[in-house]
Amino acid sequence: MRFLLCFTLGATMWAQTATPYVFGFLRVNPNRKQIPAAEAEAIQEKHMAHLNQMAQSGALIGAGPLAGSPDLRGVLIFKGVTLAEAVKMSSDDPVVTNQRLKVDLADWMGTPGIGDTLATQLKADPKAKYAMTKHALVVYWKTDKTPADLTASAAAPTLQAHQAFTKRLDQEGKFAAGGPLMNSKEMAAILILRNPDLAEANKIAAEEPMAKAGWVRTQAFEWYVAEGVMPEKK
Repeated sequence: MRFLLCFTLGATMWAQTATPYVFGFLRVNPNRKQIPAAEAEAIQEKHMAHLNQMAQSGALIGAGPLAGSPDLRGVLIFKGVTLAEAVKMSSDDPVVTNQRLKVDLADWMGTPGIGDTLATQLKADPKAKYAMTKHALVVYWKTDKTPADLTASAAAPTLQAHQAFTKRLDQEGKFAAGGPLMNSKEMAAILILRNPDLAEANKIAAEEPMAKAGWVRTQAFEWYVAEGVMPEKK
């Protein structure tokens, strides 16, 4: 797993510092069956209650549905817990126990400050209402050209170009968060952009130097999440 170790070294490509999180998706369970609408609604209500319970514990700091994918249905971001603990908590979700969705989580070295603003608001008023907002979430899917060694001198030009790319997005106010996934079999990294539509997000993602080099395949989705989860603009 040398790639994972090297990507750890490259975590600060995305920011001056990086914070450890657990990031992942609720994905469609291949054993999912057709069920009556009333039963599906009851499971969904229990799912929302479970998400709220994890959020109230302080472990779940960001969550929300993902649109436009037949497989990836929802995003989960945890902080202050291990990968195993996050898997255990999310696996107890009724949508998982009822084989509607399955859990796919990984360690993530992400942008500092995720969830901080909303956590402060809810600590002051646990019953506070919050609005939902939309971001574009870009998945960096691994390819057969994903480097096994990011510390090799041949990788340096692409990594430097990637760092300049994310710095430019940050200066333009488009970058919300990002970072490498440390132990995902399918995904290399996640990039979250502030509020663009999918056409714009995919256009931006196509400019990613790692995608141009063939290291990753980028794919953007609409992600709905509570305001205050993503770090505020600088």
